[in-house]
Amino acid sequence: MDQTPEQILSKSLVAENKLNKLIDEVKIKYELNSDQIVIGGFSQGCMLTLQTGIKRKDKINSIIGYSGRIISSDHLSKKYHF
Repeated sequence: MDQTPEQILSKSLVAENKLNKLIDEVKIKYELNSDQIVIGGFSQGCMLTLQTGIKRKDKINSIIGYSGRIISSDHLSKKYHF
């Protein structure tokens, strides 16, 4: 079943919120600064880490991604001017 780009973006935003919560929990638990955080993923995980890492207000150190792409460059460019 194919999904529209809007459906894919909508679902990715749900996953992005979950990843952001995890990052925040790890920062608190291990007393880390944002510049000590590196996230990464493969395929869809890459896509999610790119979207999440680019949008975080407290910039993380690095994003490592393999075999992925930006989910919606329109979505990112409207808000983050890169």
